[in-house]
Amino acid sequence: MTHLTIVSLWITLVVLLMLASFFSATETSMMSLNRYRLRHLVKKGHPGAVRAMRFLHNPEKMLGVVLIGNTCANIITSAIVTILAQHYFGEFGVAIATGVLTLIVLFFCEVLPKSLAAFWPEKIAFPATIPLNFFGRVLAPLVWLMNVLVKAFTHMFHLRAPSNNEHLSIDELSTLLKESGGSISDTHRQMLIQTLELERLTVVDIMIPRQDLVGLDLDDDPDTLMEQILNSPYRRLPVYRNNWDEVLGILSIREMAQFFQKHDEWNPDALIAVLQPIYVIPETTPLTKQLLNFRRKKSRIAFIVDEFGEIQGVVTLEDLLEEIVGEFTTDFTEASPDIKVQSDGSYLIAGSTLLREIKRSLHWVLPPTDAKTLSGFLIDYLQQIPTSGTSVCIDGWVMEILQSVDNRIKMVRVHQY
Repeated sequence: MTHLTIVSLWITLVVLLMLASFFSATETSMMSLNRYRLRHLVKKGHPGAVRAMRFLHNPEKMLGVVLIGNTCANIITSAIVTILAQHYFGEFGVAIATGVLTLIVLFFCEVLPKSLAAFWPEKIAFPATIPLNFFGRVLAPLVWLMNVLVKAFTHMFHLRAPSNNEHLSIDELSTLLKESGGSISDTHRQMLIQTLELERLTVVDIMIPRQDLVGLDLDDDPDTLMEQILNSPYRRLPVYRNNWDEVLGILSIREMAQFFQKHDEWNPDALIAVLQPIYVIPETTPLTKQLLNFRRKKSRIAFIVDEFGEIQGVVTLEDLLEEIVGEFTTDFTEASPDIKVQSDGSYLIAGSTLLREIKRSLHWVLPPTDAKTLSGFLIDYLQQIPTSGTSVCIDGWVMEILQSVDNRIKMVRVHQY
């Protein structure tokens, strides 16, 4: 072989090794792109992202170009190395050249370019789409033939590709938010996660139960009612007769003031005339739907009824918003009981405290239950109404009933076993 031929083979060898590295890096970088960030960049009109998205919409074509180009480069490289080895070292040099070529191809054409592409997928994939587009046109016939053969093979063996479903479930979205790192503040991340959780919950999960509601019973004597109205810390109070199944309406502070200005003495019928009508919802209403219903109804309070029409509790707009942003205020219902930490490390928890609040505040993992409150959870677990002084150990937590009144658990002391 002439000197010019040898030089040409060396140049061709270097170019082929570079092409093999290019195809390896392109494949890894394209498959490592964050699809959601890519869509965002496409919406912003990023040219590299637009080209990359075009290839990823047809992955068979992209992979066909990359794999055919890489395979051809490696095969031709092997042939050239064999020729050069025979020229310099004879037949014995072929074995040595094969081993050396394997190491070179493995490191420079596979491991190194793919590692770099995995580290910086966008920096490599976006500019790589320009030459990839060129090779796609050059290798179009071969790519078409390969795709035809692949489809024929899969059809022969009745193989079907899974549907490309990139929609995320609520759990996947929550995981994505939790792992978003410093790109989203902790407060905003938690609010977004809590918003997603609304899809799983119904109004029963956050309602103020019937026995904890505060309101005006028109069957009480006028002095008691007057004292309740004047000393109430709430902006609105429900008004009922005898029991909560006979709710007459909602009385606001403004209406209270107007009522006292117009009437010198107690007049139940006149009070009923200024009440706002109640808004009733079924207990199966999802929180996401109820949030929209509050806006549509221009209301802030809803009474929850079961399938028999009996009132089970109340949910307010504030309760619903607290599920997203955390506790801030309460309305006419009693404030949520505090979870009080004692000096010995135990907790005093009111029986009416919602299990969701306990889990969220103390990060406890409790056994599955349909109960909504700590009282309901303990009654469900024990399968009886426990008396004061009863203790039970559940998953390493000792729960001692301190006060039980009217078939309800009022206060519980909790400490680790």
